[in-house]
Amino acid sequence: MVKLGGWLFRRRGFLPVPILVLQWVFHPGWSHTGVLGLSFLLLGEALRTWAAGHIGGVSRTRGEDVGPLVASGPYRWLRNPLYLGNILLLTGLGLCSSPIWGAVWLALLLPYYTAIVRWEESRLLASLGEPYRGYLSATPRWTLPPSPPHELWPGSWYWLVMAGQRCARFRDLPHP
Repeated sequence: MVKLGGWLFRRRGFLPVPILVLQWVFHPGWSHTGVLGLSFLLLGEALRTWAAGHIGGVSRTRGEDVGPLVASGPYRWLRNPLYLGNILLLTGLGLCSSPIWGAVWLALLLPYYTAIVRWEESRLLASLGEPYRGYLSATPRWTLPPSPPHELWPGSWYWLVMAGQRCARFRDLPHP
């Protein structure tokens, strides 16, 4: 999977385009889930913008060069906020057309970005060593950490997101 991740990484800006075209050809209209989709899209773009501001130009390369370890902004709480932003954005675009397209995007993007992330993590670990190993153990890949960072207080957006994550985990438990 790591090798595949490298191949996907170098083509990550272009691979979603054919799926977008298919979505627009087969379901060009607005869905009843459009408002939810638009919310996902805006949240994803906001997260991407915030993350890009902290990581800088190194995130826009297609090469295998490794930049410095960034652990500020959203990278303080998530290892992959740019990719999570992409997942939210494209899933939101899908939901604008229909719940099915939202599910298609999510089903395609999770393994796609997981492969890319595993490849990136192997490169960063080989290049940055122990500081990156510490970052890996302290910072979740895709979700917010179970305890809030010190600058977040009760009543902030963090608690709402954590409640949503806990509800999603509860929903997946077997019920009698």
